[in-house]
Amino acid sequence: MQDWRQHLLSFFQPLTFRRVTNPRKSSADVGETTARKRVREVEGVREVVSGGAVKEQLAREMRSIPRAELHQLFRDMQLDQVLIPDGHLLAMQVDIGVNYNQLRKLRRWLKRYGVTVESERVSRKISKALLSNIDIHAELMPLAVKTSQGTNIELLPCAYITNLTTAVHDNITRSANARELTWHDGYIPEDEVWVKVLGDH
Repeated sequence: MQDWRQHLLSFFQPLTFRRVTNPRKSSADVGETTARKRVREVEGVREVVSGGAVKEQLAREMRSIPRAELHQLFRDMQLDQVLIPDGHLLAMQVDIGVNYNQLRKLRRWLKRYGVTVESERVSRKISKALLSNIDIHAELMPLAVKTSQGTNIELLPCAYITNLTTAVHDNITRSANARELTWHDGYIPEDEVWVKVLGDH
């Protein structure tokens, strides 16, 4: 008889009792202290119901909310921002050839739509770290500049490297680590390195 009872009880999940306060006011009408207490109370229930997988349970609860309501909730909480990781804006700048002045305008435009990107200071810090293995020098040189009144000679910054081999090797190493090297289907021999040099005024 005892074995039969134990066998029957094995089909039932054990119950856990938690105290839940019966509120007098809705969460929209309470103060910050009461709101925090209710958050902790709900977190305790979620901990038990989820079997310890609190984040997964919360994610499922959020997915159950209609998308429009969820977006409005994020806007009300000022969490409707897109964060682009540091370094990606610098990579975009290099890929499409955008100067820092154009990048400032793009950064301001993205900010209006809730897209957060790295600051110019962070971009320059990252680029400095990437160029740390290369000996770079810069100086002001007299260059011709076209203006609405004609052509003027102005002192403009000009940068150069002292060791081309080191610079090429550093670029190849980083490109290989990023799996961006190509031999163009065998057109470039595997024991050769082709360097494309571009110039700009």
